[in-house]
Parts: sequence; structure tokens; C-alpha cells
Amino acid sequence: MNVFWYAATGLCLAVAAVYLLKSPQSRRVANSWQRVVLRWAHGTVWLVLAGSFLVRTTELAGAADLANGLALVAGGLYATFVATFVAESLIGPSR
Repeated sequence: MNVFWYAATGLCLAVAAVYLLKSPQSRRVANSWQRVVLRWAHGTVWLVLAGSFLVRTTELAGAADLANGLALVAGGLYATFVATFVAESLIGPSR
């Protein structure tokens, strides 16, 4: 039954590799935190999700709670990424 979680982990790692290794197009982002979020957050979301899926394969006590916590962290990172992307796209670089 762990085959699904291993497959999901592998898929997440593949997607993370694409986003973390791909050089993004240059954007005129004035704020340094925006630059960091737009460059690294999306790939990090996939890494954290991969960790969540991998933890689900273990039988250790508290593994499900840790996996759920990691999934929540990934959701928060993704929300931050999307909010930053939308703000930068609609409003433009903050000064």
C-alpha cells in the first residue's frame, strides 16, 4: 500500500527539481524578499510535500501528525508564493 506514497514522493521530487533547477526569467522585483519568494518558494513547496508523503510510509508513532504538519507548511508556503506572485504581477514591484 505504500507504493502510492512512494510514487507521489517521486513525482513531487521531480517537480521540485524542475522548479529549483530551472533558471527563472528575469523579473524586475525591487523587494529582496519578493525575489527570494518568487525564486525558491514554489520548488520548496514540492520538497516539503515530498517529505510529507515519505513520512506517511513509516509506521512510527506520530508520523501521521508530522505528515499533516508538513502538508500544512507546504500549503502556507504555496499561499505565500501565490500572494507574492499576484501582488508583483498586479501592483508591480514594491519600492
